[in-house]
Order: sequence, then C-alpha cells, then structure tokens
Amino acid sequence: MASTTIHTKYHIPTNTRASRITAHAAAVQISVPYDHDLNIEDNHIAAAKELTVRLGWNRASGALPAFVTGCLPDGSYAHVFT
Repeated sequence: MASTTIHTKYHIPTNTRASRITAHAAAVQISVPYDHDLNIEDNHIAAAKELTVRLGWNRASGALPAFVTGCLPDGSYAHVFT
C-alpha cells in the first residue's frame, strides 16, 4: 500500500443529522455516527478503521494496518500508517 493518510473530522448535530465523524482518504469519504460510549479520539480512530475496512486495506491475515493518530490544530485528526 502506498503511503496514505486518513483525515477524520467531527461534525456537530444539525436539525436533520445526528453528530458524526467523517473519514476520508484520497477521493473516498464515509460518515460514521458518533458513538457516545467512546471518547472523541476513540471515535476518530473507529471512523478511520471503518474506512480502512471499506477500502479493503486489511492485510492478507485480515488484520488492519497499524497507524498512528494525532490531533491537528483545528480539532480534526490525522491517521498515518506505520
């Protein structure tokens, strides 16, 4: 897999949508409902993992690739594969 970064962002609830986390890498974006049983960082990690699975980036063993997560100054998160 080429070097890839997943970017995740929290979106506040609106009149028509619940709070959610969007995750995108390259030209693919998904939206994952916010899980109130998790903290904010774990919600971002869960969204990044979901995008990884949907893109089929799990290794031959079925395990997800390892990545490092960090919070950016605007409150969004970046997830970089190790």
